[in-house]
Amino acid sequence: MFKKFSFYKFTIFMILVGLLAASLVLTPRLGLEMNNRTVAQAINYEECYQLLKASGKYTTDVEAYFALENDLMRNVKNSGVNTIIVPDASLESLSRTGAVNLEIADGVVSAYETHSDIFDEVVAGAKRRYGNRVHVYGESPYRVLQFDKNMQPFSPNNTKIKYAPQELPLGIMSHELRKFYKLGFNLVVAPQNIPNLTKKDVDAYFIRLKNAGVPIYAMMPRHYTTFGGPDLYEYVAERMERQYFILQEHYTQLGFFPYVGQEELVKARFYDAIRAYTIDWREMKKITFEEAVRRWAIADDERHIRMNIITPFLQGSNDLLSYNLNYVKEITKRVEERGYKIGYARPLEVYFPNRVALIPIIAAIVGAFVLLCQMLLNWTFSTSIMMWGVITGISLFGNFVASTITHQMLAFMAAVSFPTLAILRITDMLDSLQDVPVFKILANGAISLALCVLFSLCGACLLGAILTDARFLLELDFYRGVKLTFVLPLIFVGILYLKKYDMLGFSECVTFGDYWNRVKYLFYECCNVKTILKIAVGLVILGAVAYVFIGRTGHSWQIPVPQFELTMRYWLEEHMYARPRAKEFLIGHIAFFFLVLAYHKSWPRVAGLILTVLAAIGQVSLVETFCHMRSPFAMSVARALGGYAFGAILGALLVWGFVKLREMKNGKEV
Repeated sequence: MFKKFSFYKFTIFMILVGLLAASLVLTPRLGLEMNNRTVAQAINYEECYQLLKASGKYTTDVEAYFALENDLMRNVKNSGVNTIIVPDASLESLSRTGAVNLEIADGVVSAYETHSDIFDEVVAGAKRRYGNRVHVYGESPYRVLQFDKNMQPFSPNNTKIKYAPQELPLGIMSHELRKFYKLGFNLVVAPQNIPNLTKKDVDAYFIRLKNAGVPIYAMMPRHYTTFGGPDLYEYVAERMERQYFILQEHYTQLGFFPYVGQEELVKARFYDAIRAYTIDWREMKKITFEEAVRRWAIADDERHIRMNIITPFLQGSNDLLSYNLNYVKEITKRVEERGYKIGYARPLEVYFPNRVALIPIIAAIVGAFVLLCQMLLNWTFSTSIMMWGVITGISLFGNFVASTITHQMLAFMAAVSFPTLAILRITDMLDSLQDVPVFKILANGAISLALCVLFSLCGACLLGAILTDARFLLELDFYRGVKLTFVLPLIFVGILYLKKYDMLGFSECVTFGDYWNRVKYLFYECCNVKTILKIAVGLVILGAVAYVFIGRTGHSWQIPVPQFELTMRYWLEEHMYARPRAKEFLIGHIAFFFLVLAYHKSWPRVAGLILTVLAAIGQVSLVETFCHMRSPFAMSVARALGGYAFGAILGALLVWGFVKLREMKNGKEV
């Protein structure tokens, strides 16, 4: 089929040049990813209190609670947690350790001074946030802070969140930072935003951190908002100085938690951010100990998570403290077994390739896309060259003016074009096959599949190169249209297969009337009862397969995964560097082996059409893997090669078994 299109040789040349340029772009990325192997393990200070409370160890005796908390923090540190997330304090949290004395009487919330330096910060934080709704009486060291009587519970950031006055955030407390630093933790602050924040408020916040006299590792958002405001994110970014920013991945693994302003702040910090992951507390109620432990090393490997924010179990054992300490130890063990070091994690180094280096890559991707269009639309060579020049010119302009959207569109072109071209090019090679012994069929299947995977990997490299920059690696920008990417190549493969073998009989049509008469003939042929029933059954099956196939792509449709597949996934994750995708080695690659068998045995074209479309699923899945830029490039390559190995073994075994059964049944006639 490809021999009919003279643009094919030009495209191959452009792809070879593009791959050379892609190697220059991807080599630094590989180095950055391989050198970023330190993971921080964190716990939220507030959740330590929740754990003590759930375990039944909580006491209102200030000295006893203070000793209990310190003992827990030391054990957590020794188990593998090296980072503590410190949120805003409240009167309630401060009263647990005796930092203030809390009293609630007749609708009035009062806090009595016990430590002058702590109380100064409490008063400053309360007045900054709540203005004339708080009052201070007396002189140090006997001051009293009171909220207005029957003050309505509210959140300063989100009206959907309600607090009692004693739970309201008062700011980060210096004495807590010093306490945790003394225990050996890296410090992450999680300040709540202040309504109508001003530069003066920002200065006050950072002055307090500086006066605490301890290094601050990073800052992260809390309760739906990022510290700052639309006009202040750049100013906050400047004041952060050496602090990193923590981006917490959403539990669906699709983007980050929707904190207002975090993207603006990260961009102002020039992408100096660390990807973090936590298991949502609602999910912690449902999953087992083993399932929770298993997720962490996988997240660090596959999604470039560099901060594990560990949510404790608050149920599941009569001794929750020991249970959770063992949980942390097991996470630490699994993460270290994967080759990571627990320590001071740093962001992936900011990388933006030279835009000029992307020019050959753009030309190659557009070449593959135009070749696909030529095959679908019967363009002449001159039309194809003209369209290649126009689309390449527009893409080059976008590369320098609107790179994000341009690179996303080019990635989409690559993801659709290369799987389609790969599978069709291999079917061209299979056209002249004749019946041979089964071992030759299996060898031909393994070689042909290897060539198909290699061609798809060429497209994946070009796709990975065009999306390689800090925005996509951090996943503040990401590849869009995953569902469409899975569907379009299968449709194109089906159309081109029908066209290649003229299965609808349009090759003899010249005039519009000829086409119209052929369409009417096909329509009448489909109108008999048997054909209608076959079409209806086929559409139902196709619809069910498409629903599962598309719905299982990503996490948005939440289609359940069968238990046997989960068990298989766990085994592969435990024993392989990168778990191959089931769609590749269980569907696509096995179908490919049967497709080779179909060509050797001259099966009907309808069977070839079905097998070709199924085989294309493996190539589409392979290329789509590289659209997830958070995954290290080497891991995506290893995943593709692992899928090939498993698919080739399973495909060969199934084809061999099928042939032998048919030989036994039909006297060696398949």
